Amino acid sequence: MSNKITVSIDGPGVSPATVSLSDLFEVLGAFQAALNITAGGITSISLVDIVDGSDTLILDVDHKTKLAADTVIDAIESEDDSKLKPGARAHIRKIWKRTQTRQWDFVSLSAQNGASTNKVAKITPSHEPFSVPVSSGSTSLMAYVTHIGGEPRATVKFNLSDRKGFTAEVKSTSLAEEIPLYKYVQLQGKATWDTRNWSLLNFVVHGLGPYEHTGADPRGALDRLSGLSGGSWDAVDPTAYFNDLRSD
Repeated sequence: MSNKITVSIDGPGVSPATVSLSDLFEVLGAFQAALNITAGGITSISLVDIVDGSDTLILDVDHKTKLAADTVIDAIESEDDSKLKPGARAHIRKIWKRTQTRQWDFVSLSAQNGASTNKVAKITPSHEPFSVPVSSGSTSLMAYVTHIGGEPRATVKFNLSDRKGFTAEVKSTSLAEEIPLYKYVQLQGKATWDTRNWSLLNFVVHGLGPYEHTGADPRGALDRLSGLSGGSWDAVDPTAYFNDLRSD
């Protein structure tokens, strides 16, 4: 069964005479690159027809390429880039950038089996494909600081309970110098979250909260207990005492 993909460009003044070869190569090249990544190898695409008086191209593809096209087109149409392999999204964005630059109404991608159209997706200049819905606001984060530095902007690297190695921008160098290393601290600032799963996308540190946890301090705890005991433990050797306990 013949597998067909249609790539169509539309907009004010769009015609075969107004769409340059470089524009067509950019669109078709980016589309095939996305298909190659999705298919896990080089795809087979042939230009078999151009609809009279329009910039609608008919491409003939093999079965593997058709399956990859179905995946890419479905991902664009459903706004779900999780269906794509890493890298494919960037090539779809190239198509959008060219659409935006030329102010075409849309680039339409459709995959067909014989005469029936299975999937259709449109890329328009006003909407970037796979743009992430975000929410921003002021918040405080409990974080374990692992690194402070960065050029030309100050940054702090820290661990959260559910994410390792998050790097945030610090509002000023003087503030970065106040952040203690290798401690749990309360970082105050402005955060941006992905509202699909509320994962942290960006954080800018504006200040430090009052909380700072340095971890366990057994020696300090014993000293404080000694002070509370009124001197009754003064004659006890802590090392000998604990060694005696371990030997029991």
